Amino acid sequence: MWFGFILVVLIPETNAEGLSIEETGKFLDFSAGQIYERSMMNFSDTWFDLFGLSGLLNPFALLIGAYLGWRADSSRKLWIAGFAAAVLSLILEAAVGLLQLPHPISQDAGALAMFPFRFVGGILAGSLTYWLNQRRSRS
Repeated sequence: MWFGFILVVLIPETNAEGLSIEETGKFLDFSAGQIYERSMMNFSDTWFDLFGLSGLLNPFALLIGAYLGWRADSSRKLWIAGFAAAVLSLILEAAVGLLQLPHPISQDAGALAMFPFRFVGGILAGSLTYWLNQRRSRS
């Protein structure tokens, strides 16, 4: 819950006369509700990342989930495939970060936010390949 505090910010911009607001000593204050609204401007960017290549459609998680789903001999193992896909893709991403290699996929969300989306992506990819493998085995 937001309490009614005031944040005082000095903004170094110029006004209509060309004088810097900082030079005139003018302060701007924002209420907590305005700060909350401004912080939520990138909310849709985060959701786009979570449903995009950083989360649900992460290529590493999809490949790992698809491989483990293909190799699964029971549908109960698809949960393991999804979990392994999420964990291994996050470990791979952390290793790339530790080696200071450029990230192929930019992201706005953290690992804890991406984990459930990669988990679901891994389960979906594993389920699809499990179904294809079972169908191929019957023929």
